[in-house]
Amino acid sequence: MKETDRCAVEVIGSALADLAAQGLGPDGVLDDDPEPHRLRTYSVETMLVWYQVIPHRERVYINRVNL
Repeated sequence: MKETDRCAVEVIGSALADLAAQGLGPDGVLDDDPEPHRLRTYSVETMLVWYQVIPHRERVYINRVNL
């Protein structure tokens, strides 16, 4: 992975964590999700990120990144 790609993933991960801390995701309120621990996707240009929000651990886990 190139350094620029790594930095981009870090920025996306940080933004997803900031949203989750407010009870939000890119698609809206996390409380409305019937499967809160499901694997989610987020895409930016040619990058696709799979992640999970685990509220009781106060964590966002990035599981996979496709460039």
